[in-house]
Amino acid sequence: MLSIENVTIRYEARTVLREVNLSVNAGEVLALIGPNGVGKSTLIRACSGSLKPIGGCVTIDGQDVHGLRVADRAKLMAVVPQAVRLPESFSVFETVLMGRTPYLGWLGREGEPDRSAVQSALERTCTLELAERPIGELSGGEQQRVLIARALAQSARTLLLDEPTAHLDLKHQAGVLSLVCDLAHAEQQAVLLALHDLNLAAQYADRVALLSNGTIAALGTPAEVLTEENLSPAYGLRITVYEHPAHGAPLVHAEN
Repeated sequence: MLSIENVTIRYEARTVLREVNLSVNAGEVLALIGPNGVGKSTLIRACSGSLKPIGGCVTIDGQDVHGLRVADRAKLMAVVPQAVRLPESFSVFETVLMGRTPYLGWLGREGEPDRSAVQSALERTCTLELAERPIGELSGGEQQRVLIARALAQSARTLLLDEPTAHLDLKHQAGVLSLVCDLAHAEQQAVLLALHDLNLAAQYADRVALLSNGTIAALGTPAEVLTEENLSPAYGLRITVYEHPAHGAPLVHAEN
C-alpha cells in the first residue's frame, strides 16, 4: 500500500500542497484530477521519491520512500513520468530492459528472467513490433507506450503514472487504461495516476481524488467526486454532469 501522510510541499514562498493525506490500496486504481498547476505532478514526484516534502511522509508497505536506496525503491514502485527524454539511439528493447536494472548483478548482464519480463511488457503494451527500432524514430505516442512497458518490466507492486494517456490516440488510451485496470484488479497492484480527462477517470478509476487549492477537495468513487458541486468551483467554470447511457458512469461536460 502507498500511504501519503500530511504531505506539504513548497516551492520558494508558494505552498503547492498542504497537509495532503491519501492512501492507495493494492488492487485499486486511484486517479488524481484537478486543473493545471494544482499539484498533481508534484504529488506524483513526491510519491516517487524524487521530491522530498517539507512536512509529512510517503510510505510504501510501511517503509519511508525517501529513506530507501534507489534500487530498493525501484523494486517496490515503477514510475511513468509525464515528460522524459529517452536516449534516441537506444532500441525499444534496450529501453524497456532499463526497467530491469534493479535486478541485474554487478556486471549488469541480463538473464532469461529479465528478457522474459521485457518480452511480456512489450506484448502487453503492443510495442513488440517496435522492439528493434531506435527510440528516436518513434512518435510521441509510441514513446509513451515504451515508457509504460519499461515500468511494467520492473515487476513492482506499485505503479505511478503522470498523464499516461498524453500523446495517445483513442485506441491506445483505452488500451493503456484497460491494462492499468487489469494490473490493479487481476494482479493486485496499487495504481496512482494523474489524469486531465475527467471522463477517462470516470470510466477507469476505482476512486478519484480532486486536488484544489493545495488540498484534496473531494475523495471517493467517480460518482461521488465527479459532481457539478465539486467540479465547477475547482475548475472555475460551469460544469454539467450526466449519466453515461452505456455504462452509467459520470459524463462530464464543460459549458461555454
